[in-house]
Amino acid sequence: FFSLSFLIFLSYKPIKIDNFEYINKYFIKLDHLNINNTGNIYLSFNKSTRNLELLVEDFESENIFIADLLLATDIPSILSGQLKPKILKLYDARITSSIVIDVDNTNKSFQETFLDFFSNSNNFNINGEDFFDLFSHFSIIEINNSKLSLNNKINKKNLILDPIDIRIESLNKDQIISLSMNQNDLNNSNLKLQLEKKNTNIFVKGNTNQFELSNILNFFYKKEFFKKFISTGNVNGTLDDSLNISDLKAKFDSDIKINSLYSNNSRDIHLDKLKLDIFYDVPSNLSINALFNYNKSVISLDYISRNNMPSALIKCEKIFFYDLINLWPNFFKKPAKNWITSNVRGQINDLEMSINFKNHQFKLENFYGDLKFKNVMLTYLDGMPRVLELDGDIEISDKEVVINFTRGFSRNLVLKEGRVKIYDLDKPLELAIVQINIDSKTDHIKE
Repeated sequence: FFSLSFLIFLSYKPIKIDNFEYINKYFIKLDHLNINNTGNIYLSFNKSTRNLELLVEDFESENIFIADLLLATDIPSILSGQLKPKILKLYDARITSSIVIDVDNTNKSFQETFLDFFSNSNNFNINGEDFFDLFSHFSIIEINNSKLSLNNKINKKNLILDPIDIRIESLNKDQIISLSMNQNDLNNSNLKLQLEKKNTNIFVKGNTNQFELSNILNFFYKKEFFKKFISTGNVNGTLDDSLNISDLKAKFDSDIKINSLYSNNSRDIHLDKLKLDIFYDVPSNLSINALFNYNKSVISLDYISRNNMPSALIKCEKIFFYDLINLWPNFFKKPAKNWITSNVRGQINDLEMSINFKNHQFKLENFYGDLKFKNVMLTYLDGMPRVLELDGDIEISDKEVVINFTRGFSRNLVLKEGRVKIYDLDKPLELAIVQINIDSKTDHIKE
């Protein structure tokens, strides 16, 4: 009777508490946070939520400032004499924390797929900061309209998430974590993510709308890979309690610009209107379909891995050699890439390339493909005149390269047609068969 009468009184008249020690004694221990200052403290009963609420204004410690900190306890707990709050809500908070995210320590760089990386929970280690210890006491935690400042101790980088909303709800062994962020612009940019843990599974749902991700992604690395990474789309997936991915579906439209210092050439790589579809399920079936514009070229990439046997199909209707080289990965046939960079200029049409790998480390099994070329300028030998306006087609594989010419000229030589076959590609010295039909006004040069 006394408890009910007291709650009714609080619902109409909040009580101001002058001594913060009452909170430490009757509600929850907070003195380990090294509190510097608090404002007014009010105890009240909220009739709509039916919770006993303790509101602390201007809560400030070494790493935390909270404009309004709310502690709440439900009626059953109150009637049983348990005043320890189960709900924590922070409004307009500023929280600073140091974390350890050692991405560069994987020592696998490009050769490690995103699935392999995110399945390794050792890459992420969040320090046991004071406010994380504080959170462990509550079944519901809300952080609203707040600013979260993170410092990565490995690469000495800072990341500011502002404004951010976080909700953590724990029920027995199940947990739901929801995160929402907005970016202050006219495009209504936002990111939403929800993790729901049930038994040994973690269900992931997320979506973005014109959200700039470059600062978040660069925070993981010592290098600044991305100049721009604006993305719209959604993701759904399931992980086990060791963060191994069981299934994943993702669909995104993005605009990405990679810093020229970390691309394959001196120019920035700008992937415009990137459409990305990802599907993954057990047993280890992965499908990635990508379509994007690069410097007025439309390129499609289909990557499929079944039973740890990856393959890729690349198609492009039109692209220039220097653009192809800019996208060419460094791990794939680097000597060929270097030779083309130094000796070939011109346009490629109807490119189609199929590549098979032995494993997820992109060790090459075989490849084959074909393309047409137009208006190519070729330096075929140092000290000799270049060949101009070459047209023709190429059939290429890991065994041989066959080049068919339909026209071209070099000073007084005119190439009517020709065929070059290059083989023994896996040996220190390649061999070639050259058959060309040339014409010239100078007979001895022709011969």
